[in-house]
Amino acid sequence: MRHRPVNPYGITFWQRPAIPLLLAFAAGIFWARFWPLPAVWMLLAALTGFGLLVLYLCLFLSRCSLSRSFFFSCFLPILCFIAVGHLTGLQVHGPEREALRLAAFAMDDTVEVTGRIHGLPRPRHGRTQSHLTRVEIRRDSGEMIFLEGRLMFTLVGEGEMPLPGSLVHFKGKIRPFDNFENPGGFNYRRFQHGRGIMGRIWSRDRDLEILDTEPVNIVPRVDRFRLFLGEKIRSCVQDVDAGAVLSAMLIGDRGHVTPALREAYTKSGIAHLMAISGLHVGLLAGAVFWLTERLLRWFRFFTERGLTRRVAALPALVIALSYAMISGGAPSALRAVVMVACGLWVLVMHRSTDVWSLLVLAAGLLLAADPERLVNVGFLLSVTAVAGLILGFQRYPQSFAGAKGFRVKAFLWLKGLFKTSFFAALFTAPICLYVFREVSLIGIAVNLVMVPLMGMLTLPLAMSGLFLSLFFRTGEVILQMAGVLTSWGNGLAEFTGSLPFAVLQPGALTLLEVFIFFGFILLWLGFDSKKGWHRSRVILALFLVLLLTGDILRWTFSRMGPGSPVVTMLDVGQGSAAGIRLPGGAVMLVDGGGFPWPDSMDTGRIILSPWLDFQKIRTIDVLVASHPHADHIKGFFHLAERYRVKELWIAEAALEESMGQELVAAFRERGTLIRHPSMEKDPIEIKGTMFEFFGPGELRFSKVNDESLVFRMQTPHGSMLFTGDAERMAENHYAKTHGNALASDVLLVGHHGSRTSTQASFLQVVNPSLALISCGIRNRYRYPSVEVLRRLEASGIKVFRTDTGGAVTLDFREEGIGAGHTPIGRWDRLW
Repeated sequence: MRHRPVNPYGITFWQRPAIPLLLAFAAGIFWARFWPLPAVWMLLAALTGFGLLVLYLCLFLSRCSLSRSFFFSCFLPILCFIAVGHLTGLQVHGPEREALRLAAFAMDDTVEVTGRIHGLPRPRHGRTQSHLTRVEIRRDSGEMIFLEGRLMFTLVGEGEMPLPGSLVHFKGKIRPFDNFENPGGFNYRRFQHGRGIMGRIWSRDRDLEILDTEPVNIVPRVDRFRLFLGEKIRSCVQDVDAGAVLSAMLIGDRGHVTPALREAYTKSGIAHLMAISGLHVGLLAGAVFWLTERLLRWFRFFTERGLTRRVAALPALVIALSYAMISGGAPSALRAVVMVACGLWVLVMHRSTDVWSLLVLAAGLLLAADPERLVNVGFLLSVTAVAGLILGFQRYPQSFAGAKGFRVKAFLWLKGLFKTSFFAALFTAPICLYVFREVSLIGIAVNLVMVPLMGMLTLPLAMSGLFLSLFFRTGEVILQMAGVLTSWGNGLAEFTGSLPFAVLQPGALTLLEVFIFFGFILLWLGFDSKKGWHRSRVILALFLVLLLTGDILRWTFSRMGPGSPVVTMLDVGQGSAAGIRLPGGAVMLVDGGGFPWPDSMDTGRIILSPWLDFQKIRTIDVLVASHPHADHIKGFFHLAERYRVKELWIAEAALEESMGQELVAAFRERGTLIRHPSMEKDPIEIKGTMFEFFGPGELRFSKVNDESLVFRMQTPHGSMLFTGDAERMAENHYAKTHGNALASDVLLVGHHGSRTSTQASFLQVVNPSLALISCGIRNRYRYPSVEVLRRLEASGIKVFRTDTGGAVTLDFREEGIGAGHTPIGRWDRLW
């Protein structure tokens, strides 16, 4: 039989049926995640489809008069794999149901919890975090449930977290995971459920009872070994940061890497060096295979039978699997182990295959085992990076054949390293822009230095040193040498990461834009260049250009602003932040939220920036700082680093506080105009919307809260009064001074609904029809107070709260003010 010649580049995807089948399988999982259909329907569809395929195959093999059909050979298999993927993807909803069951059982009561410590501890300021598995929860009434999943466990105090596998008992309140419900925001609750974590609980170290310290299976024993290795690494390396990075590189423990150092590696485009990947597994498995194969050559029994390579594959596979366990099951390590295992199996069986088949098989097996990996960033980056390297090197092959001389070989080696960095960065860029909303611009150049230093010199040295340190003191010396090299690498990462042009921050991509990005890459690398622009390539190019044009036009019109003023009261927890978009494209932010603790979440990075990037906003016309308290302005500091801000409005009284001074200094350095509006100055008009300030004026109050900026936004179709944290004294003053001039359609309730604000006299002169309250879920202040809620209800005012429904959006239209909650949407950022 005459075979069709294979494309020399091997890049026509339709010649590898496994690739479209894997994409169909992934599409089914994705479909089930967002629009689940009944399992019975999908099972029936899959069985029917595979039954038809078997029947067609039997008829075809029996040489019946049956022509090759597109439906049976192409379309039907894809539909079958979509159905199978959908069935597999339905598993992702199980953790959500289990979390609801847990919340219904535990409610808000104190319960007794018994469980085993799982995973490596993550030390934080005054506390240590780990997880509990095999959890048994008991109420005071004697009711008990066993949790299918894990609990996030925080130990408060200076005591050490018990060893992994230890059985512990304590009392506490189980809290569900709370989202910051904002349009385009990150679904933290679903992220944790996808990891199998159903809730969170904490205990003080003095209240924790250790019932048993013996592990019950292999997993905690491996975790204890990882803990031992991590302590050995950090004890041998004098530089704390270098020891933390080596722990991440060797055993996958990133809990000791500081956020600043992690950010430096990310901005430099070398964060992959801290992840256990194919390089680690390949080095270890390759070294074991090479040494074992050379050793077996000394034995005639193996050489005469040609068994040296086949036998050497076994210990290499065992070592690769063992290292995957030590790495903590990192997605990149699992992908590499599956590919290595399949490659070694092919070697043992004397079969032939290619790297595409290995990658597809690895990705398919990992998705089948855990469909939640489809949205796992580590898994996606690992798979796309390898796919990029395969496509890139098949399109532009690298060969050392015929190369003579050190200079020529060195040039070819650097050329290969450059292409490796370029293609890996190119294929991971869309995912980085989608998830992190930024991509490194200097990553390719930095990798030319850091990959040889950290990947080819430090990593083998550290791996050999760690292994030898288990038996000889010489290994500790080698680890110290690796630590010195890692310190150099950390210094380079911090320097390059601090460069002003290190990172491109164009905003968040939608899923449609990610597919357009990959489509253009495929248009370049996915077709045989010798065949030129054939019909399928032209059709794909026209389709991509059409999609891109429509996407650009859509966002261009969107950035011109809404037809009427829109205010979005963002959910920032126990704080306040409101985004205002005006016709013509002007953007304002009134306060930015924040938390007062030094290691607390940065609302600017986690909430404000995603909301702005979600709408492709890069320039902010005005930031309004009501008063210099952390829960109102701490989030603004991140915006100073990432966006162009034209003006900052802040009261002169705020400059008497250190945080107010720091905020003004941060923006003044970047050329932002600083304004101090007050009641004595003229109102400010922006795009047809007037901002009139009622306070603070020349009269000063004794409290910082009372010095809050109080102003009204007057639109052509309604008004809104912002009061910051103004309390009783300031409200009484403004009510007497301005009276009915304060009247507004919407009131942002002062001080998050505290009983010290929103007095009856003030409410009477404002006379709003709508009220917004910005506060955190189950906040420790118990805001909003019952008194304020009763007062608003008695006045017939409709209330919207961020703690009960997420972000609130107001649209000041001609026909009236539209109001409603706009939390995270299921289809956010799809297009």
